[in-house]
Amino acid sequence: MLDHQLFVKHFTGLCELYSREATEALLDIYYLALQEMSNENFVKAVQRVIQSHSYSNLPAPAEFLGSSSDDAAIIALDKVERAVQKWGAYHTVVFDDPVIHATISALGGWIHVASAIPVDQWKWFVKDFIKTYKAFASNPRPEIPRVLVGIWEGQNCAINNKPMDTVYIGDRQRAIEWSDRAQEEKALSKAIEMADAISNKLSVR
Repeated sequence: MLDHQLFVKHFTGLCELYSREATEALLDIYYLALQEMSNENFVKAVQRVIQSHSYSNLPAPAEFLGSSSDDAAIIALDKVERAVQKWGAYHTVVFDDPVIHATISALGGWIHVASAIPVDQWKWFVKDFIKTYKAFASNPRPEIPRVLVGIWEGQNCAINNKPMDTVYIGDRQRAIEWSDRAQEEKALSKAIEMADAISNKLSVR
């Protein structure tokens, strides 16, 4: 198991290298994801990341782990954590991964995740997120919210009936494509339901 002091020492240095504040919540998230690594493998992973990571942002936990069955869930969690920090609960967001939408919806919705979870409870959210994400990834949920509505849109729609601008997280084009496709499929499903209902009424006559 990864020594916590060793982890904090190296990870804090990485945060400085990538201009990211080493908050308690961030340390908890990364340590939870990496704690099963040996000290030797972790140090080697840090060296590998420094040598190979070509972006200015802090590497995701998956880059330390290499290939793992948990990679997708950890990468998804990293996107959520970044979105919470950058955009918060007020913005309506669409991630490039629909499984994230299913997971967040199951865990209380975007507003709850982005605003109502205390920092000292975030590590428990991390466990729930990874577990739920993996479950939905292997058994897709039929109803996935196309967007994760924020506070501003919820209030504005209630008053003016106008949607707010949406923030796309991750690969913007991919996020737009799956979200639009989900909207089209939902509209088609409703049209089929209406047609069936009309057909049933006519057959009764």
